[in-house]
Amino acid sequence: MEGDLQVEDQSSNHQQYQKQFFGFSTPEMLVGVTNAGKFYSEEMRKSVKEQLINKGMSSEDAKQQYLPANVFHIPDDILLPEDEVQINQYTEQEEEKLDHEIDLVCQEIRKVKKITSEIRRMEELIKQIDNDAAKVNSLKEEVVLQLKGLNQDKIQ
Repeated sequence: MEGDLQVEDQSSNHQQYQKQFFGFSTPEMLVGVTNAGKFYSEEMRKSVKEQLINKGMSSEDAKQQYLPANVFHIPDDILLPEDEVQINQYTEQEEEKLDHEIDLVCQEIRKVKKITSEIRRMEELIKQIDNDAAKVNSLKEEVVLQLKGLNQDKIQ
């Protein structure tokens, strides 16, 4: 029973792949062909039926086996453009290694961000110290001028 489910899943996946490749799935095409066939004349149906009988097939065989296997067969080496990302398949160990490398890079990025933040903080502190030093120099100049003024007053 589990094998049947797997076969159904594979069949469903194959039908989805057919739909991507052809723009329709084999069952959809078969319904369309069947419906279109209803519009053909009786002579045309007789002719097709005779040809299938000559090949040893019934019309149901043709719908179920011949057309999907021979007319609408997707070669195994065909890969749709949207599936090219799946060309490289990784083992579990390779995925773990890549995950580890990604974690290391993320750690390095966090370290760099932290260091950059610390550098910015230090730059702000240096600016503040420079401003404070400028204020101290300004006060020092004022004090020196005031002292010079006091000294001159004493001399006079």
